[in-house]
Amino acid sequence: MFQFGKLRNHFTRQKFCYLLILILFIFGFFIGGFYANLSQPQDFSEALSTAEQFISSSKNANLNFKLLFSEEITPYLLILLSSLCIFGLPIMVFFIFKTGFSSGFFLAFLIKGFGLKGFFLGGLFLFVQVLFLLPALLIISARCWYTHQFLLCAITHRLSPKQSLKNELLLLSASFLLGCILVLLGVTIKAFLLPHICNYLFL
Repeated sequence: MFQFGKLRNHFTRQKFCYLLILILFIFGFFIGGFYANLSQPQDFSEALSTAEQFISSSKNANLNFKLLFSEEITPYLLILLSSLCIFGLPIMVFFIFKTGFSSGFFLAFLIKGFGLKGFFLGGLFLFVQVLFLLPALLIISARCWYTHQFLLCAITHRLSPKQSLKNELLLLSASFLLGCILVLLGVTIKAFLLPHICNYLFL
């Protein structure tokens, strides 16, 4: 209970950090969508082929749940690892931006490649993104950002007596665990709904 109480206090103290991460993600999202709209149809040929195979697998309920989860959790793991590096802040910023860019690009790609059907299919991905994956990104990134600042203070001997490495690692672990649970829920809902939606849209 101790670490979760500290985690709640962290959410209150780090409002600016959450806002900054959200703005960075939204910026990447719009840049990704804008880039997809500027791309030529021939640039989508390989991506369309991959998407069609994915839709076919979804219709037959042959989705690889482990693969879906690993693809979703990878950016969060990279953000976590970068927070433990001295020069990890630019890497964290890059992966937060890239996560937003990939989401925006994918949504715009679905709409551009499949029209109205892509719009409804993209709606499912956007629903999961907003309800589960984005909160996971905010929770993990904000805590990792704070951990990175903590490590820099530890290296430069600027820690206060109340700060300890043990508490910081507990908070980092609790935040990452909470984020993983949200990602797991999002992937589970996506894996459950995709076959039904694909069968309805792509008869």
